[in-house]
Amino acid sequence: MRRFVGLLLILLTALALAQDIVQLFREGERLFREGRYDEALAAFRKVVERNPDDGEAWIYIGTILVTKRDYNGAIGALEKGLAQPLPPAVAAPGWVNLGFAYQLGQRNLEKAIAAYIKAISLKPDLPEAHFNLILAHLAQKNFPEALKACENAFKAMGKLLRPEQAQATFEQILPSLPKDYDRALSVLKSLAEQQLPRPEFHDLMGKAYEGLQQWTKAALWYGQAAALAPQVAQYHAHFGWALGQMGRWDAAARVLERATSLDTQNAFALLALGIAYSELGRWQEAVRVLSRAVEREPQNWVAHVRLAAVYEQLGDLNKAMQQYLAALGIKEDPAVLNNLARLYLLESERAEAMGQWEALADAAGQAEKRLRRALQLDSNFAIARLNLAIALRQWAKAQRNLGQEKQALDALKEAEGLLREQLKRENNPALLLELARTVGDQKRWDEAMQLCREVLKSDPKSVDALLLMGYLSINASRLADAEQAYQQALKVQPQNADAMTGLGIVAYLRGRYDDAIAWFERALKVNPDHPQARQNLEIAKQAKERR
Repeated sequence: MRRFVGLLLILLTALALAQDIVQLFREGERLFREGRYDEALAAFRKVVERNPDDGEAWIYIGTILVTKRDYNGAIGALEKGLAQPLPPAVAAPGWVNLGFAYQLGQRNLEKAIAAYIKAISLKPDLPEAHFNLILAHLAQKNFPEALKACENAFKAMGKLLRPEQAQATFEQILPSLPKDYDRALSVLKSLAEQQLPRPEFHDLMGKAYEGLQQWTKAALWYGQAAALAPQVAQYHAHFGWALGQMGRWDAAARVLERATSLDTQNAFALLALGIAYSELGRWQEAVRVLSRAVEREPQNWVAHVRLAAVYEQLGDLNKAMQQYLAALGIKEDPAVLNNLARLYLLESERAEAMGQWEALADAAGQAEKRLRRALQLDSNFAIARLNLAIALRQWAKAQRNLGQEKQALDALKEAEGLLREQLKRENNPALLLELARTVGDQKRWDEAMQLCREVLKSDPKSVDALLLMGYLSINASRLADAEQAYQQALKVQPQNADAMTGLGIVAYLRGRYDDAIAWFERALKVNPDHPQARQNLEIAKQAKERR
């Protein structure tokens, strides 16, 4: 009897315990649905304390820990839960959350991908599993696998139209898109709804094609995402960017204008629209939009670089310099260093024209500093090496005019060495011309003129070579050769003020002051700000008066 009573008590206790666990579990579920995660977590922890094999409770615990970003704790809980036999409807989300924890907590994309694939095998139409799997492949930059995962998602949850059918429809709407974007969206929406009415998956398909640099296909899928969710600025921004990469910048601008109207603070959309405007030559609009992009995201390196380039186009070199300097403060880049140096070289040319030798030395020195750094970052940067030689020659010119002949010659020799070294690597007329200038500045006139002839042999219409030949010939007292070179330059470019100025100098040196004055005045009609023409005009007039 005692034995029977004892057994009965044990059974009643076990039943009461089971009922208590069920109540705790249901309470945890209710709290979870209400978003009271801390209380839900406490309830589920009590469940597993009493029944460590309750897999579903472990899944809830792991899921809550994921939301709290306790990824290691989540992984432990989810692994315990998934080790238990569970129905697919419970296990599949658990595998998704485990993959998420692997991905964010351990940065282990391989484990994450395996978890997402397991989830899909249990529940093939689970959107979160497909979505996260695609994202993981994109994070790996494994774009072929991302594309395959996208296609599988569409097949599992919807369907895929024949690619040629969708592409043909897209090609038909492209020409009219800049004028009637809403009509284009209605056509794209029809395409999208026939396949899968979930814009986020169309957007991911676009990202996969973008990674493969297949911009037409990327644009098609981004456009469908925008059509399904026309209120989401980011989808329009992706669509517009892809259209731009296709070379359809007019359509891109139209789409990106929609994106920025939906979200005036979207930094990517602002940047993309600014780039579109600059590609279309709409410089003032580009400045306005890119300035907003920089304000919205001050650490956006690309925005600073693109804004600098637009300021260059507008001739505002000071603002261009400021933007290049801002970009370099974010990230050093050889091309940006070279661009900044180019602007300093332009400053050096202005200083030279004004005879401001200290300013010339400073600007050339600033250019030299940036170009040396660019070559440290990329020793094969040919343009930077050429520009460094130019900067050294400009600096030498300043030193010579400041009475520092030795420093000038040392700089010219270094420049010559750089150019000859680069000429061993490539046969570039620009290198030959700069070498001719550098050799000429060392007063080796015949050698410099021979270098010009080499350029003219391959390109008889090279105005730069003809102008330099004229300059060198004057310095070598070969006025007939100088006159011939300048006349040839004028045949190629009849409005070239430099050639007219050169002919004026030749006439002046021959004592033909009226001809010289006529040439200088003609040059100033073409370019009223030509400093050499203006200066030499006054000299010629004074010489005529003294005669």
